[in-house]
Formats: sequence, structure tokens, C-alpha cells
Amino acid sequence: MSPKVMEIVTSKIIEALEKGTAPWKQSWASSRSRNIISGKPYSGANALFTHPMVTGFEEPGFLTRNQINKLGATIKEGERYLPILFCGSGKNEETNKEYRFTRFYRIWNTSQIEGLSFNDTRETEKNQSAEDVLNGWVDRPRITTGPYNPCYGPVVDTVYMPEQGKFNSDGEYYSTLFHELVHSTGNKKRLDRDLKPLMLDSHSYSKEELIAEIGSAFLCHHTGVKGVIENQAAYCQSWLKALKNDREFILKAARGADKAFRMITEEASNGSSKKETPPKVQA
Repeated sequence: MSPKVMEIVTSKIIEALEKGTAPWKQSWASSRSRNIISGKPYSGANALFTHPMVTGFEEPGFLTRNQINKLGATIKEGERYLPILFCGSGKNEETNKEYRFTRFYRIWNTSQIEGLSFNDTRETEKNQSAEDVLNGWVDRPRITTGPYNPCYGPVVDTVYMPEQGKFNSDGEYYSTLFHELVHSTGNKKRLDRDLKPLMLDSHSYSKEELIAEIGSAFLCHHTGVKGVIENQAAYCQSWLKALKNDREFILKAARGADKAFRMITEEASNGSSKKETPPKVQA
């Protein structure tokens, strides 16, 4: 990437920071188990009761019988409900004392329901330029799509992603995917940024997040992904707080992001001259 392009993208981020960015917004539907009408994820014991490892359901959405009936759907024959807890409080009218109570509610997973027209997955469109970059990176990590929140697993060298339709826009999908791929360049077999202690050191973790997000901004600019720079700047701002809002770290992170960009686009040698077929995206 030319120094001019690097300067343009970095300047856009700094300009957005100086204007005052809005809070960063998560751009994908959470993979946490949740009621699909309210959108609220389950917490506490209910999060455990509805966890895929406990229930075996791949889909994270649940509904009560009343909600199912209102949607004009029906529960499949023989399907059993899951119990969840509702904890509330009330006041005794005679003694004026408050009390707490617990109730059980019955819920069903969306896979147990017939005639359900509710769908939180939108139609998508591929960005061919971005796809060409992905397919052209020979040494890229495995990319696995499923009921996940976006993340990179260094030990298994795998990027985990929700389906593209779970994102608010196609641009946010590619922006997030690029972010995780930039993280993967820090793997020991690539640029070796020593990712192991990051979760134990907020200062180092903040630097790595800045590298990943600025690298994503470079890749979005390179592939023509639009409409994401403001949220990218907001994300950078959230991590700058841990670095005492020192915006010099933006420039330092940009240099690390440039190395990642060059590796992913193979503008510079990554130490591998052997051309192989890149791993396919796993559904």
C-alpha cells in the first residue's frame, strides 16, 4: 500500500475522532441465546439453560407459547419445552412490605416451531474485490461461519464469524471479517505479535485492537467497502481510552496495520513462495 493511501485512511480516522465520534455500535446480531421478539439475550441461569452445549440447538432464538401463537406458528408435535426463570418483586398491600418471587416460563427453540415466518437474516451481496483478496491470500487462517460472535482463535488459527446476513450491512460484515483476519497476522507463524498475553494486559490488548481495526480500514478502502469508517473510528476511540487518549498510538498502530495489510494482500513477501489453494470457508 502506498504511503499516500495509508495517510488518507489514517487521516480520516483521526478527523472523525476530532469531530467527536458516536459510541461504537455492534454491527451483528448476537449469537447469545435470546428471545427473538424482545431481542434480549438470556442471562444468569437462563443463559446456561439455553446454551447450545446444553440444549443441542444450533439456533439461538427462543419464543414463549403466547408469542408463537401471535405469530401464527405452531409447536412441532412431540417437541418439549425448556424452562426458564423469571425473578421479580412485588409489594404486600396489607403490610406494605416488598417481596421477591420466582416464576417458571416455558420456551421453545425456533427449530421446534413450524410456520414461523420471523427471520432476522437479511439478503446479502458479495463484494467481489473483497472476495478476491480473501481468496488470494494463500496463508490465511481457516474461516468458519456459524452461530458465533466474531473472534480469532490463535491456537487453532481459525476466524469464527456469524453469517453475513446477521450483520446490519454487507460493509459491516467485511469490516469485521477483515478485523479478525488482521488479528490472525499476529500469529507466531506470520508476523508474530505475541498474542498470548493480550487478555492479561489491557495496554497491549488496546494496541492490538487498534492494529486490527486500522488494518480493517485499510482493507475496506482497498476493496471499496463503504459506510464503515465512522464506526471504525468509534471503535478506535473506545480502545484509546485505555491508552490515555494518546492519538499518537493511531499512527503507531497504522504502521503495524500496514504490515498486516501487505501480508493479507500479498503486496510484500510473507515468507512463503509456495502457491497453494487457500482453505475454504466452512459453513
